[in-house]
Amino acid sequence: MSNFELIDLNLKLFNLINSHNHPFLDMAFYLITYLGSGLIIIPTVLVLYKTKKEKILPVVSSYLMSGIAVQVMKYFWNVPRPAALFDHIHVVGETLRTASFPSGHTATALALFYVLSKGENIRLKTLFLILALSVGYSRVYVGAHFPLDILVGGIIGYLSGYISMKYNEFFDKYKKELFVVFFIPAVLFFYRLDAFPFYIVDEARNAEAAREMLERSDFLVPTYNYELRTDKPPLHYWIFIVGYKLLGVNELSPRIGSAVIGLATVLLIYIFTVKVLNRKIALISALLLPTCLYSFLIFRMAVPDPYLVFFSTLALFSFYLGIVNNTYKYILFFYISIGLAVLTKGPVGFILPFGVAFTFIFFRGMLTSFHSGTKKVHQFLLSSVKSLKVFLTYRHIIGFLIAGSIAIPWYVIVSIKTGGEFASGFFLHHNIGRFLTSFEGPKGPFFAPLFLLLGFFPWSFFTIQVLISSYKEKKEPLMLFLFLWVILHLIFYSISATKLPQYLIPVYPALSILTAKYLSQGMPYKRVSAAFISILGLTVIIALSILSNTYARELMPWVAFLGLPFLIGGIIILFSDKYIHQIIAASSVIFFLLLSGWLMPVAKGYFIPKKIAHVIEEQTQKSGVEPISSIYSYKYYDPAFEFYIRKKIIKIKEPSSLPEGALLISTENKLKGSTNLKYRQLFKVRDSLRKEEVLVVRIGGE
Repeated sequence: MSNFELIDLNLKLFNLINSHNHPFLDMAFYLITYLGSGLIIIPTVLVLYKTKKEKILPVVSSYLMSGIAVQVMKYFWNVPRPAALFDHIHVVGETLRTASFPSGHTATALALFYVLSKGENIRLKTLFLILALSVGYSRVYVGAHFPLDILVGGIIGYLSGYISMKYNEFFDKYKKELFVVFFIPAVLFFYRLDAFPFYIVDEARNAEAAREMLERSDFLVPTYNYELRTDKPPLHYWIFIVGYKLLGVNELSPRIGSAVIGLATVLLIYIFTVKVLNRKIALISALLLPTCLYSFLIFRMAVPDPYLVFFSTLALFSFYLGIVNNTYKYILFFYISIGLAVLTKGPVGFILPFGVAFTFIFFRGMLTSFHSGTKKVHQFLLSSVKSLKVFLTYRHIIGFLIAGSIAIPWYVIVSIKTGGEFASGFFLHHNIGRFLTSFEGPKGPFFAPLFLLLGFFPWSFFTIQVLISSYKEKKEPLMLFLFLWVILHLIFYSISATKLPQYLIPVYPALSILTAKYLSQGMPYKRVSAAFISILGLTVIIALSILSNTYARELMPWVAFLGLPFLIGGIIILFSDKYIHQIIAASSVIFFLLLSGWLMPVAKGYFIPKKIAHVIEEQTQKSGVEPISSIYSYKYYDPAFEFYIRKKIIKIKEPSSLPEGALLISTENKLKGSTNLKYRQLFKVRDSLRKEEVLVVRIGGE
């Protein structure tokens, strides 16, 4: 059968089913269609809890599998709904217009049919089959899907149910791992990832630099606003470009790599901790990392830090396993990871992981000498220095060569192509300069520990006790290694003149394991912990109330409810002797989901660049208007302009010399000062944060 005949048959079947309707059938199929909704999982699980608990996990896993498969196919095919193609169809309920193929409701219904009917008598099997097929039929009847959508959705659902039942024992055996290591971080990192624009400056610049590399088909020299960008190496740009190729140029494409690498980092922590400690501590460690503030934020952002965290974590885990087990393959992983870390963030990708490894070997040699009975200080030092000879063995020399072969070639090539300009800007300005001189962020050594505690919220209440406890256990190689990992990063960024909150994120994997080990031994200071969590919730409520009252009064009082998860969690802990760290984690998950699913998307109403970009796009598409290659900005600028407008932004000091017909972005107050300037206002919007009226104007008279 040809594609044309298949499409013709699909349309004929749709018209046949959809055109034969009746008010009673409208009501009946409107109710039946909801049997394929995701909400049906909740009552199904509740019933199974009282009847057949063994089917709960297959039901949930089959629903998740079918849902993921359907959403992926919908994204790539993006077939319009019947209502988007035809004017006169019978629609019952909501009119849907996009992403028709395949049917998610049918997939859910067939997945449930397979799981629920397995092992049941013929009558129940027949009943479940009729209900599942009725859901599929109802989707065509109510005008939501074509028959082909139903067929493919049903196949997906049936296969999902089959896989869930076949591997039920596996899912049951590893259900904690699947929930903690995959489900929780996946929800936190992926949920509504594209629902808000590039608020953060670094996100906008990184995403635009990658877009320009793709536009120019130059994957070696990064630019921003079509000028050389010397801030960062290219690894994250390359990953962003892959995202653009697969998903198009949008907010999701550069962020999805961060979410994937975040999931991989959680899995890495679990695997390592199982190897060196036990399953219980590994699960707690994997729970802590995604439920702390900075991890949640960074693994959802289009920045290089997620990749630095992953590669530096992989490097240090590999080094420890290689040294302790004397295994060469882990040493190779260490140097390969360092090479990739340098390609991600520059020299810091080598300095800090290698510094931790070097210091660990030094102090380990000193402790070994101490335990052997040596009492003289010079003998301690001599023993420590001798232990450093390990880095001069052929294994490590080959490792250095491997790391260099991964990291160095790009730096050499890009420096040659830019006449040394990249090397000068990157190494002298953005690395040595940032370390010696404060470019941005607060000043003072105490801000590094403050950022550490803020970023590890809500687990930071335990951080001081955790570090003291791990120092006392420094005789154990693992405790010494993880302790040095945290302390050396803290010292390095305390000394650094430039301090930004995200700089300390690479310590969170080590801190998560240390904290998990501490919590696994019991929850000390239970009532103090409960009070802390409750006060934290109240603080969030008060702080957000003040901020929203200042900048977004229309969000009041709803924004204050974001603090309720911690307030309620703290109260529950007061009356609970078990599951304390689980309650804290649950409070964090709810808080973060409210943040990403509601507040951040709502805040896009205050985001100016996207609105301005839409106006400029309309102007450039007007017939009779010359193509516009650049936009001018006068005393009003946002780093996201370049990504959304997708033209060169020229910042000017005086608008009077602008050519006729030029587009200018400025504010009402600034343009009032230019008395001789003639322009036609195209767009006006209020910037609530800067408290100014922003204008887009065309230079010249009416």
